[in-house]
Amino acid sequence: MANIGASGDGQGIAPPTTEDVTEIYDAISLHQQWFSNRGGRRAELSFRNLSGISLKGCNLAGARLIGAILTGVDLSETDLTGANIRNSDMRRSSLRGASLRGADVVGANLADAVLDRANLSKAKMSGCDFTGASLVGANLSDSDFAKATLIGVDLRDADLHGASFAKAVVDAVTVALCEAAGVVMPVGSIGPDYREISVEEFVMSIVRHELWIASSGNLGARLDVDMVKVPALKMTGRHLGGSRLRRCKIEGGSWLGVDLNMADLSFTDLSGLDLDHAKLRGVILRRANLSHTNLTAAIFDPVPLVIGQSFAASNLEGAVLAHAMLANASFSGANLRSASLQGCSMAGASWEGADMEGARW
Repeated sequence: MANIGASGDGQGIAPPTTEDVTEIYDAISLHQQWFSNRGGRRAELSFRNLSGISLKGCNLAGARLIGAILTGVDLSETDLTGANIRNSDMRRSSLRGASLRGADVVGANLADAVLDRANLSKAKMSGCDFTGASLVGANLSDSDFAKATLIGVDLRDADLHGASFAKAVVDAVTVALCEAAGVVMPVGSIGPDYREISVEEFVMSIVRHELWIASSGNLGARLDVDMVKVPALKMTGRHLGGSRLRRCKIEGGSWLGVDLNMADLSFTDLSGLDLDHAKLRGVILRRANLSHTNLTAAIFDPVPLVIGQSFAASNLEGAVLAHAMLANASFSGANLRSASLQGCSMAGASWEGADMEGARW
């Protein structure tokens, strides 16, 4: 059996106590006996907090983990065949090479989880949130993803044969990533249901955000929205640094010279937006859709952090920049791993120190 030890997930959730770890260790040990028909009993870990514990390589086939907290847990190579993991919190967990064959994972939160090469064949995944998850090379054959959320998901080399995606929410980035990798999404999925906001509402949010910046957070409010459709708007030089517009749809428009330093635009659709001379230092555009976007002379250089001598690099991992205008843009030190750059206009662009591993040109 694999070693179990507290490691902490660094996300503000207190790890189990030493006594909790001992109880979990004993439950898994008894589960091995039960699984081998040598007595023992099935592991009942429902609603338990397992965050910060490494379960790498454990045999949890048939175990019950309903509603369990598994955030940041290392479950790589773990056998969860036929396990009941309904409504569990598995955000940021590592499930590389794990087996969830036939498992009941209905309603679980798998946002930002890594399931590369995992076996999810015949698994029940309906209603799960896979936002930002990686399923590279995963076996999803005959699995049920009905009404699941697949926004910013990497499905390169995944086996989707016989999988059901009825009313699954799939965004433009996931579709584009699939097309670039030659993966054909099964029929039945639908686009995200973005909340509509008016121009007036969005402008007032910008005003409050700029006040929040000017007052060092004492007045106004940070612009922080999710799953919102932002109307087309023309603006120049506004300050949106540190804002959060995750999983949004920006309907085009012109954002000339806008300050988006350290903003989080993960999984957002910015296709066709004019970001000429925009400031994007330390921005997060992970698996964002930037196709046909004007990024002429945009600055993606790292931003120095106040504490220590470290720098925050811009993150465009898996972003789609097909046919974007990148002339004279600076991507110094940026993370462009697995990004799509086909058909871009990039005369004079700077890529010094950029991480281009797996990028497609």
